Amino acid sequence: MYYFNTNNYDYAISDFTELLKRQSDHVSARLHRGLAYFYVEYYQEALADFSATLHYDPSNWSAYYHRACLLRTCNPNQALKDFSVSLLINPEYENVGAYLHRALIYCKQNQFDEAIADYEAVLVLDREHAPALCNLAIIYMRTNVQKALQLFSRAIEAEPTYVRAYFCRAYFYSQINQLQQAYSDYTKSKAICLRSIEYIILVFFIVYHMFPDQNGAMVLRGNMLLAMGRLDEASFCVEVAAKLQSLSDPEEENTPSATASMKMSASSPQQQAIVHSFLEQYDYALTIMERECSYHPTAANYRMLGTLRIKAKRFDEARDAFEKCIQVCSNSSANQTAELHGAYLDLSKCLVQLKRYPQAVDQLTTLLKIQQPNQSAEAYLQRGLAKMRMYAKYTPQELAKLSPNRKPLLDINKALVIEPKSAEAYLARAAW
Repeated sequence: MYYFNTNNYDYAISDFTELLKRQSDHVSARLHRGLAYFYVEYYQEALADFSATLHYDPSNWSAYYHRACLLRTCNPNQALKDFSVSLLINPEYENVGAYLHRALIYCKQNQFDEAIADYEAVLVLDREHAPALCNLAIIYMRTNVQKALQLFSRAIEAEPTYVRAYFCRAYFYSQINQLQQAYSDYTKSKAICLRSIEYIILVFFIVYHMFPDQNGAMVLRGNMLLAMGRLDEASFCVEVAAKLQSLSDPEEENTPSATASMKMSASSPQQQAIVHSFLEQYDYALTIMERECSYHPTAANYRMLGTLRIKAKRFDEARDAFEKCIQVCSNSSANQTAELHGAYLDLSKCLVQLKRYPQAVDQLTTLLKIQQPNQSAEAYLQRGLAKMRMYAKYTPQELAKLSPNRKPLLDINKALVIEPKSAEAYLARAAW
C-alpha cells in the first residue's frame, strides 16, 4: 500500500500480484491492483481485476464504480447498470462520483429528466457542489432561462474561482444577446487565470498542458468585443490568442484534451490559418494550409488555400488552388456541389484580378451550365462584371456591334430577375 499511496504503481502492481498468488481471494489487493492498472492505463487488466473483485465480493460498491468508469465510453449501458448498483449499495457522499458520471451518460443519451434527478441528488448531499450546479444549469438552458442563470450564479457563489461556470454563463448570455454580461464573465474568467499559478507557469511554456481553456477565454472575449463593435480590442484579443496558441507544444495538436468541453482555442490547421490571415501574417497562414493540403488534399482545403492566396494578393497561385479544387470535386463520388460552385466563382474573380477576362467569362459560363436549371444570380452578375471590364475600352460603335448574348447588360438583368434586391447588380447596371 505504501507504493500505491506514493503513486509508484509499477511496484504496487508487483507486490499486489505476489500477494494474490498466495491468496487469490484477497479482495482489497485485487481492487487496488485494478486501480493501479487503471492509473498506468492498462485498462483491460484493470477491468479484469474489478470484475474479479465483484466475483469475490458482490457488494463492493467501489469495484462497481470503477468498472463503470472504465465502461462509460465503450459500453454506456453496462456502465449505467454498474453505477446504479454502486449507488444502491452506497448512496452517500463518499460515492458522489457515481451520480455525476451517471448523469453525464444520461445527458449523452438525451435522458435529461434522469440526469436532473442525479444532479439534484448530488445537491442534496452537497448543496454547494459547483460542477453539479453548472451541469444542471446547462440542461436548463434548453427550457428555463431564469433557472439556468440562477444555477450558474449559485455555482460561482459556491466556488468563485470555478472558471467553467463563468465560461458557461458567458456563453449563455451571448446566446440570449446580453453581450455586456457575457463580456464581463469572460473577463472574470481570464482574471482568474491570470491570478492562478498555472498562468505564471504558462509564461515558461508549461501551462498550456495544465490549463488549456485560458486561450479560449481570450478568443471568446474577442468574439464578444467584435459583436459589440469594439473592433480594436477584438483584434487585440485575437492577436493575443494566436500568440498563446503558438506557445503550445506542436505535438499537442494530435493529443486529445482531457477538458475538451468549452475548449475553444484555434486547434485545427484551418482555424490557425484563419487567425494568422486575420492578423495579416499571410506567409505563416499559407504555410499552414499548404502543409494541410499536402496531407489532406480535399476540395475544402484547396478552396481555403485559394481564398488565403487571394487575400495575400497572390492571384496566380490562387488560380492554381481553385483549379485543383474543381478537379477534386469532379473526381469525387461524393456530392460536393457547394464546393464546386464556390470554386468556379472564386476562380473567375481571381482571373478578373489577373485581367484574364475572357477566361473568367468562360469559367462562369461553365458554372451556369452546371447550375441548370437553378442558376444563381451571383454567377450571372460576376459574368456581367467580367464582360464590363473586358469591353471597357470598346467605343460605343464597337459595343453596338456586339451580339445580345455578349453584352454585359443581359447578364446583369438576369441576375436582377433572380435576385431583385441585389444592390450590387443595380450599381453595375447604373455604371454600364
